[in-house]
Amino acid sequence: MEQDLVNGPVGSVGSYDVSFKGGKLILVGSAELPPGESVSLSISVDANKVLDALAAAIPGKIDDAVIGLIKMALAV
Repeated sequence: MEQDLVNGPVGSVGSYDVSFKGGKLILVGSAELPPGESVSLSISVDANKVLDALAAAIPGKIDDAVIGLIKMALAV
């Protein structure tokens, strides 16, 4: 499963892109630097780790059930 989630500019010199690819949440940021140089950074995190952290941060059990369903759907 591959899905672009959100992207956009960072000021007037850069951009970011967040996507879901191969079971990972991926954040890519890039910027153009003078004179003609560029820099980019890519961070990849296992989607299950992100969902587990989200479940731990939200009190109660209803969110745990919903997040469990999301994890099962992503595994398909």
